[in-house]
Amino acid sequence: MNEIELSNAEIVAYVIFELGGNEKKIPTEHIAMECFKVAKERFSWRLPEYKEYPDKQHVREALKGAVYFKEGRLITGRSGVDAAGKEVDGWMLTPEGAKWIIKNRKRIESLLKISAELWKSPDIQRVTKWFGREKCYQRYLQDGSVENISDYEFKDMLLCRPDAHPQTIRKEFDRLKTKAEITQNKNILSFLNACEEAFNDLMSPANRREKEA
Repeated sequence: MNEIELSNAEIVAYVIFELGGNEKKIPTEHIAMECFKVAKERFSWRLPEYKEYPDKQHVREALKGAVYFKEGRLITGRSGVDAAGKEVDGWMLTPEGAKWIIKNRKRIESLLKISAELWKSPDIQRVTKWFGREKCYQRYLQDGSVENISDYEFKDMLLCRPDAHPQTIRKEFDRLKTKAEITQNKNILSFLNACEEAFNDLMSPANRREKEA
C-alpha cells in the first residue's frame, strides 16, 4: 500500500463509515480494532515483538487527522471521559465526511484490497423510507419549498424540544444530513439544503443572542 496514496486519516474515516458511523457514535476501541484488521502494518505497535497488537495511539492520531482533514472535517467526536468522569467516547461522520466517503470509497477499498462484500452496506432504503414518511419532506415535495414549514415542525422532525438550544438543533440536523448524504437522493439533499438555509437562525447561538437582546 502506498502511504502517499492513502493516509491513516482516510482509513479511519472509512472504518467509521463501515461500522455505521453515519448514524451512531462508534467507540474508539472498535475503530482501533477494525483499523488494525484492514491495515495491520499501519496500526500495530512498532516493535517487532508487539506487531500482533493494535496501537490505539496511531488511531488517535488518525482521528485527529480526519477532524482536521485538508478537504474539510470528516468526523466529529472525542475519546475517553470528561473531567466529571462521564463517558463521552465515540466518533461519527460529519455531513461533509459522508459526502467525501461516497466519493472516495471505491478508491480506498481498492488500495486496501478490500472487497465491498465483506462489509455491511448502510441501510439506504430504511433512511429513504423514513424521509418518505416525514411530513416536512412531503410538504417540500408538494410545495417545492420549505416556506410553509414552521419552526416547531422543523424541530419536531429533528426530535428536538421546542426550547432546544441552537447547538442541540444543529447537532441533530447534522446527524440527519449525514444519514441523508449516504442515500445520494437528490430530492432529500435539496430538501435539507433548503432547511439549512431557511432555519439557520434556529441553529446559530449568535442569532439567538441577538434576538434575546
